[in-house]
Amino acid sequence: MTGPATGSPATSSPDSPDSPDSPAGPAGPAAGTGDPAPALSPESHARSRAFLRWCLRAQWRGLALAACTGIVVQGLFVLLPWGVQQAVDRGITPGDAVQTAFWAAAVAGLGLLITVGQIAFQWWNYLSGARVIKQTRERLAAHVLELDRAALAGHGPGELAVRGGRDAEALWNWLSGVVETVQLIAGLAVILGALLLLDPLLAVIGVAVIPLLLGLAAVFPRRYEAASLVLGAAHGDRGAAVEGLLSGTAAVRGVGGEHVLVTRHHDHSAEVTRQTVRVARIGTLWGALASFVPLAAAAAGLFVGGLAAVDGRLTVGGLLAFASWMAMLAQRVDTLVGQQTMRRQAAASAARIAEVLALAPRLPEPADPLPAPPAGPARLAGTGIRVVHGDRTVLDDVGLAVRSGETVAVTGVTGSGKTSLLRVLARLDAPDAGTVTLDGVRLDRLRRRDVRARIGFVPQRPVLTSGTLRSALLLGAELTPDRDGELRAACHVAAFDDDLAGFPDGLDTVVGEGGTTLSGGQVQRIALARALLREPDVLLLDDVTSALDTGTENLVLTRLRAARPDLAIVFAGHREAVHALADRVVALPAPPVTDATSGAGRG
Repeated sequence: MTGPATGSPATSSPDSPDSPDSPAGPAGPAAGTGDPAPALSPESHARSRAFLRWCLRAQWRGLALAACTGIVVQGLFVLLPWGVQQAVDRGITPGDAVQTAFWAAAVAGLGLLITVGQIAFQWWNYLSGARVIKQTRERLAAHVLELDRAALAGHGPGELAVRGGRDAEALWNWLSGVVETVQLIAGLAVILGALLLLDPLLAVIGVAVIPLLLGLAAVFPRRYEAASLVLGAAHGDRGAAVEGLLSGTAAVRGVGGEHVLVTRHHDHSAEVTRQTVRVARIGTLWGALASFVPLAAAAAGLFVGGLAAVDGRLTVGGLLAFASWMAMLAQRVDTLVGQQTMRRQAAASAARIAEVLALAPRLPEPADPLPAPPAGPARLAGTGIRVVHGDRTVLDDVGLAVRSGETVAVTGVTGSGKTSLLRVLARLDAPDAGTVTLDGVRLDRLRRRDVRARIGFVPQRPVLTSGTLRSALLLGAELTPDRDGELRAACHVAAFDDDLAGFPDGLDTVVGEGGTTLSGGQVQRIALARALLREPDVLLLDDVTSALDTGTENLVLTRLRAARPDLAIVFAGHREAVHALADRVVALPAPPVTDATSGAGRG
């Protein structure tokens, strides 16, 4: 059982993994201002409550079973002092060892039943909580994968990791606390009933503890919640710093900029420490006061009970039982108040998770999807495409069409919208105007999986997950043991076969996260091979030979066209070999130069 001073592990750890772009979570100012953050907004509060209700419904049977088991255990706990009372008052009789042995055995039996009940309670409680958190993380991950780049603006990978990590752990603590609260309330009721039977005045002293502690609970939880929100935002900012430190160090080392990333990480870590101390300070004061009140009441009750024992109105065994029940009462009330800490932290964490789950993609699945065009010869066409980033028009009334067996090269200066055009053609981004059709059917009327099955997209800077080369190549494809031949054939087309032969473990070679053990050109060719394994009818390539030498680039282009003569290819890039291979070249106009865009742009 925990008191308010302990908090939840996720709250007090300064080393939780974290994230970036929203400096204050669902509510509150940026971490580090020193000002108290406001409580959850009404909208966030409603989302939080709805999500917490979902958590309870997700495993209600297991949680109910744990609660029922806990109530039985609480009853046995209250019986234990009564058994000690009987043993003292009736069992310790001169010359009657049998009576003493009987009550000693009864107390031991109660202890054994309590132990078995505690094991059952903890098992069901832990199992139900673990299942809910697993479902939460699966739900969060599935929803994030449905969101497009526009919907996730302001939510970086580190921050999302926090919501699936630290925030989910806070929910686990809360779920355990809910079940524990049910059994503790039942235990309080039984204890007060036992005190009332023992002596009404002692019961009054026990009851007097409750409103005093409720008064503390009315003051501290809001402060604790506000501090927890700021701490969560600080963890998010630190997560971004950690991500930047791990992924960007190699990129900036050549220009001597790694110290900037280290300093940034240290600054955010220091802010997490400051906010953690602030949360701990509030929780410690709350816990200290909450512990003092019941202990003072226990002392008063012991004095009153002692006078009753002196007057003969209370037996020695009854006095011992009273002292035990008062200790139990103090512990349970203290723990119940301590649950407020986890409830407030869970409310903030649930709001942060619900905030992500409430995000709607700009590219939703169509409500009434059309049947996918049959696989085979394809025609992909975009007309009147317009893309706006902020106040900058990147593409304006752009059209492009490509047929099976045809290669179209897209060129243009930096910032002319080459990448933006390919992302729209792949339905990874939604255009602000215009339409894209596949065999005459608008892409926004097709299911996402149908679009992905027909159109492959390889970015200029692809990402590899950690694992083996085999798992990197088969990402998103069917994992069957007989595909090694296909893997090697795809690697041959991507001119990665010689590289593969040079690895001692071949396809079982382990690559680091993001392909850190490979060169940029190797990562690009693996990504190309991965796309070919899905056998698309249209392949969109975003300058995927930019990291290759001329000889390797020509080999890739020659093999690609020879292996898939029916493939429709759109290749964005400046390389002459690409333009020489293309059936035609589409030059995008240069973007307008404004004060906001001069010197910067997106390809």
